Amino acid sequence: MLVSLIVALDRNGLIGRADSLPWRLPADLAYFKRMTMGKPVVMGRRTCDSLPKALPGRRNLVFSRNPSFAREGFETITDTASLFRLVDGAEELVVIGGAELYRLLLPLTRRAYVTVVEGTFTGDTWFPEWPLRGWREISAEDRPPDAANPQAMRFSVWERLEKKPVAG
Repeated sequence: MLVSLIVALDRNGLIGRADSLPWRLPADLAYFKRMTMGKPVVMGRRTCDSLPKALPGRRNLVFSRNPSFAREGFETITDTASLFRLVDGAEELVVIGGAELYRLLLPLTRRAYVTVVEGTFTGDTWFPEWPLRGWREISAEDRPPDAANPQAMRFSVWERLEKKPVAG
């Protein structure tokens, strides 16, 4: 199974403000929907709390330290072993945030769908440090600002480079 993540961040790696996005960009939301539709998505509890309801057309998994956390349309998991048991057989699992879950699952991630929002914003949550060494950008699309999307954006897909086995 492919473990992917999807994130929108500004030039400084900011991803959130007060448990919400620091911007309102319909083009990015459409990209998010297109990249996650039909796939299981996993999120932290605070990300879950920020959503008005479960994301339609996707299996919604919530990573929580509280095993009794329950919300309609969401399945609660407390550890990575449970997560991978639940999604066994899926082609791709997409990590949708927040920062703590990105930090936990980034070492297992093979693909990253990244929206870079041009500009800098104020907020309180940043994407974990991500060394681009060992990754390659396989596609990119620049989107200029328009009436509905006041910031320029770059949608890109990154893949982790495979390490070559050491000959023995």
